[in-house]
Amino acid sequence: DKVLPCYKAIKNVKSNIKKPLIGFAAAPWTLAAYFIEGKITKDLAIVKKFSYENPEEMDNLISLFTNLIIDHLKNQIKAGVDVIQIFDTHAYQMDYYLHEKYSIKQLEKISKEVRKEYKEIPISFYTKTDLTLKKNEIEKSINCLSFNSNIDMNIAKKYFSKDLCFQGNLDPMLLVVGGDIMKKEVLKILTNMQDRKFIFNLGHGILPQTPEKNVHELINIVRSY
Repeated sequence: DKVLPCYKAIKNVKSNIKKPLIGFAAAPWTLAAYFIEGKITKDLAIVKKFSYENPEEMDNLISLFTNLIIDHLKNQIKAGVDVIQIFDTHAYQMDYYLHEKYSIKQLEKISKEVRKEYKEIPISFYTKTDLTLKKNEIEKSINCLSFNSNIDMNIAKKYFSKDLCFQGNLDPMLLVVGGDIMKKEVLKILTNMQDRKFIFNLGHGILPQTPEKNVHELINIVRSY
């Protein structure tokens, strides 16, 4: 009931546009980080300490969030979204073993469960972690990999199948700065990605101080490429 306005908003927006609509949810680890820490610490010390000291409780919490996310994404699809995106913004703070357990395995479970009911739904995954070593697991679970600005997608494309769409990854600060430097970097990304399925995007969320005129300029650059 508490998230019903979200599904109503999806239906309302979808009925008024003729474009694909992207739904989204945080991934279980990122959700747990906010839940346990409240105000996020710089190195996620609180949630990582909790994970090591209370593995059973953390396993239960991650499992709970995973199941809720599955339901939430299914409800968004039912309401009309055409694509779903899962954000594991804070996954890069984990060590290899926690990352495998709480990020990759949960992504696999979410993808599998959602596709039982919605086989054709495209799934996009955002992370700040370099996933080249997880190529096989990732390509089985998702259709699109969304990159943070710290990854060179031109290098990453050598490791992933051309069937995997890329999304990203202009530094949000370049959108604040605008001008020639922004245009140069946008064109570099578009040129590097011209031989594969690609969604142009920022490497993270748009910053509050971004001039609106820069957003229009960016859209015009992409559309006229």
